Amino acid sequence: MRTFILFFVFAIFFSFSNSFAEQSQYVDEQGWNTVSSAGFVFKWKINKDEIDCRVEAATKGWIAVGFNNVNRMNNANIIIGCVDKKGVKVEDHFGKGHGHHKDKIQNVKNIFGKESIGKTEIYFTIPLDSKDPEDFVLEEKRPVFVIMAVGSKDSFSTIHSKKTSVKIIL
Repeated sequence: MRTFILFFVFAIFFSFSNSFAEQSQYVDEQGWNTVSSAGFVFKWKINKDEIDCRVEAATKGWIAVGFNNVNRMNNANIIIGCVDKKGVKVEDHFGKGHGHHKDKIQNVKNIFGKESIGKTEIYFTIPLDSKDPEDFVLEEKRPVFVIMAVGSKDSFSTIHSKKTSVKIIL
């Protein structure tokens, strides 16, 4: 019994220490708040009542970032994008269970993206509070979970091939 308890305590400590060790947060030389975890980089700047965002990761498929008050896809405001031969495509989605669907109201603007040497980056702006019931309200100086994922193809209906999440203060 004692061996089991020691193993259990060690397993819990090890799992928590690994998740925190993989995350680093700082302000870069251009003034972007920056967090990285598991090969993903998320950058943001609050600009009055909007947030400017950049997300990048190693993929030739889609890339997504979600915002939620819990570490779950369900009810998250998800911005998903890809870069293909036609250009950049970015959509505002809503997390439903373990899936997502395109919002009726698209609250994403200032869209830009690029893909090079196996890495995809998307840039976008969303309102902190769009008043859209399918968008998560973001508040400056408040904690939020940032959920990031990539897919191996440009189709937004394909399942993610890699994911991570971080908790930040906006």
